[in-house]
Amino acid sequence: ARQAASLESMLKAYQKACADLERLGGEIKSLDQEKRDLDAQLTALTKHHRKLIEQFTALFHHVARHMLGNAVNGSVGFSGKSIEPRIEYHGPRDSAALKVTKWLAFDLAAVALGIAAGEAHHPRFMLHDSPRESDLAPEIYGGLFAAARELEGTFGESAPFQYVVTTTQPPPASVNGAPWMRLQLDASVEGGRFLGIDL
Repeated sequence: ARQAASLESMLKAYQKACADLERLGGEIKSLDQEKRDLDAQLTALTKHHRKLIEQFTALFHHVARHMLGNAVNGSVGFSGKSIEPRIEYHGPRDSAALKVTKWLAFDLAAVALGIAAGEAHHPRFMLHDSPRESDLAPEIYGGLFAAARELEGTFGESAPFQYVVTTTQPPPASVNGAPWMRLQLDASVEGGRFLGIDL
């Protein structure tokens, strides 16, 4: 009787172990399929991410050439959390004006990507405060407005973005009037300031 009870106990333990093994086998299969699905999603996201980076780099290159001429090459380096726009003219160049220019081009390229790709999540609003004061040559300064006009394209006043540039001197003649000239400011009085108040 003791041997029978022991055998019965071992049989029940064996049956439970078999049931647990079958259940765990099913869970492993489910987890394996889940892992494959996640791997496929990660591959698709990586591919899409690369495509967006390539698209953004092409836009930056285009805007940089619009501002500085066709002799320059624009590129954007992405490494971890750092982003570095570069403009080259027969090799790397570095000056105060070029630093400002590359970030202006970067900002315009970001707006353009926000229009072209909904996944970019750009608010499509940008303000540049007196970029001319950063030692920009008149040609480069005019190229900024030309690039913005090109981005505006055929949208006209229905363009899906808002770009504000404040200036301390008249903007280029091509945009010095309606519908581009929207507001003349006067910093000497509170109501004449950009937001209409004294910050």
